[in-house]
Amino acid sequence: MVRKGLLLTLPILLIGCGDSDKKTETPKPIEPVNQAPTTNITPVGDVVNLQTVEFTAAANDADNNLASTKFSLSRNGEVLVTSDTTNFTYQFPYSEMEIAYQLSITATDSDGLSDNSVQEFTVPASNISIKAYEPVVSLQEANFEIELSNIDTSQLETSLTLQYLNDNIASHNSNLVYKFPIHTEKTPYKLKLEVYNAGKKIIENISSFEIDPISVSFELPFNSISMRYIDVIAKVENIAENNLSSNLILSNPEYQIETLASNHIRFFAHKKYTTDNGKEEKPQGDGYSEEISAIFTFNNEEYTFDFSILPFQNAPIWPLRQSATNLQHINTNKPSIDVDKCLNDDEHNIELFKHDFNNDGIDDFYCVDESGSDYVLYFYLSQGTDSYLEQIVSTDLYQNYANYLLANNNDKPYFLAVDSQRNIMLFEYNASNQNVELKNTFPTESELGYSKGFYVSATNSGFLLGLTYPENDYDDLYGYADYTISISDFTYFENDLIENKNIILEKVDFSNFIELIYDDVNEDGISELVFHFSDIELDVKPSERLILINNDFSKSIDFGEFHTISRQNIDEDPYQEIIAEGFVIVGSKPLDSYKYWKLTGKSHLTLNELGEKQVNKLDDFLNDDLFFYFYSIDYPIDPNSDLALLIYQPYSNETNSPPYTTLNKHVLIRNVQLPTNLKDRDADGDLDLVIDNSTWIENPNGYPIQAIIDNYQQTQK
Repeated sequence: MVRKGLLLTLPILLIGCGDSDKKTETPKPIEPVNQAPTTNITPVGDVVNLQTVEFTAAANDADNNLASTKFSLSRNGEVLVTSDTTNFTYQFPYSEMEIAYQLSITATDSDGLSDNSVQEFTVPASNISIKAYEPVVSLQEANFEIELSNIDTSQLETSLTLQYLNDNIASHNSNLVYKFPIHTEKTPYKLKLEVYNAGKKIIENISSFEIDPISVSFELPFNSISMRYIDVIAKVENIAENNLSSNLILSNPEYQIETLASNHIRFFAHKKYTTDNGKEEKPQGDGYSEEISAIFTFNNEEYTFDFSILPFQNAPIWPLRQSATNLQHINTNKPSIDVDKCLNDDEHNIELFKHDFNNDGIDDFYCVDESGSDYVLYFYLSQGTDSYLEQIVSTDLYQNYANYLLANNNDKPYFLAVDSQRNIMLFEYNASNQNVELKNTFPTESELGYSKGFYVSATNSGFLLGLTYPENDYDDLYGYADYTISISDFTYFENDLIENKNIILEKVDFSNFIELIYDDVNEDGISELVFHFSDIELDVKPSERLILINNDFSKSIDFGEFHTISRQNIDEDPYQEIIAEGFVIVGSKPLDSYKYWKLTGKSHLTLNELGEKQVNKLDDFLNDDLFFYFYSIDYPIDPNSDLALLIYQPYSNETNSPPYTTLNKHVLIRNVQLPTNLKDRDADGDLDLVIDNSTWIENPNGYPIQAIIDNYQQTQK
């Protein structure tokens, strides 16, 4: 801001009047008017604290009559510097506040005329401090830095000192790095910050912090159950490094320990059979419990963890999971319904399917009663709360596919049922008479005869129908027949079923349908039909096969035989890829007709850009010799040679021995004997016990089933 003042002196001319007859006098010359001085200040640029700045200005007088100049710097009305010249130098002090400054110059001539200029500027707040840091723990290599902002460092000297018990243990001028020792008690430290400018101390700050002592805790991720693997993990907290020298052992040397890490051990909690710790007729470890300790040595200190090995009856039951289907199920126990063969029959496993057909806000039901020789389709229409109207829809049903409920674009559902002659029956709900009525019948008999296999799979607008015809009944009886497969696509359109397309596959080595569904296999925007089925010959060669059929049913591609075929996401996109595990037969087992098979690898089954078969190898198990086998047996298990992996509590009041399913020398003891496979069914990184294509027993906490495979490798060596 520039302000100027001007002082003017106006001459007064006096003209005398006299006698005209007198002689005229010559006038005196007019003297020039004195001009006031002019001033200006050179613009000030960016200024920071501790900076030495030279300020300049200008003062001029056109009359060369300049008498004095006053050039000054002030702050909040306090004059800091005054100079009688047009320049001076000033070093700004350190300040943690923003400060406004004012420059002023005044020039005065000998006649008292003057001029003044003013310029204001601001110096931002400065900061010299220790940069914020995370809480420090033992063995951490901590980095403490000095943080500077808005300050001139040309003459600045800084020092950062770490103090322990008032002793200096480390220092640096700007960036102090120090690795802290292990602390078993809460330990205080201090950081001292000193700042000098041109040899003069301007800052001294001391801050304090504490390091928490290290602590050791223990985990049993799989609990501690007899006849199962037990993992013990020692966790050292409040410490920066985990690879330090440490050791974890058990107090009981009878158990063979597998050291997974210096702080992580695994052992199988079995006791060798003796007359002192068990009964002869029961497997080892039955009901056995023991108090035991894990001893962890770290930093020359011992930490003891006492725990109990509980009887295997205490093993938690692993949850049974089932994949979602297109049908809606509800519980069958509905005591409020009076007339109801389906809902009140507790002796049979009856599925209920629901939909609010009459739009009264209460679900209506239909179900199939399978208790008698004839399968009966019932329909229950709500008549208000806890009141239903019963209708017998059909008494001529094929037992394997008695009922379906398919939705048409989220509209009113329609019934599909199959009669005893395997004809497809289409039922619809008639809102006018509130009954379910037979709309149409579609025969499945063809020139191929009657089908032996029958499979229905829902689509968005209808369903897929798969029919199987063996080449001869004799081979079909013993499981060796080749089949002719007929697959049709039906849609529900204008209250009727329409067969859109059909394909016939000949000489297929077929046993059972697993999956019949549309899927965009190669993610090109066009869906293929996935025909996934099993091929089991007298349980000798468990395998699955895949045939892909193009969208217009004009071409089929057989990918061949694999041990298992599943869906997995291998590339982190929204799609599940088709993954297959190959196998080879490697021998036979005495005493039964089972053969051993060996997994060869894992592959991605897809189509290339031309729609041709493409098999991408993902893993080669033969290179690592990672494989396993399983089979079912009904003879007793030797308690001294077979280890047990307990899933369900095996013993009941019955005198018969429970069924066993064995994996190598590890036994899965279950209430029911079911075929079992190992697979990461829910893609959580842990192997699960797969019962069939839609059902599995969930491994809830990462139990090391992989150890079964590893142990089998050791036995083969």
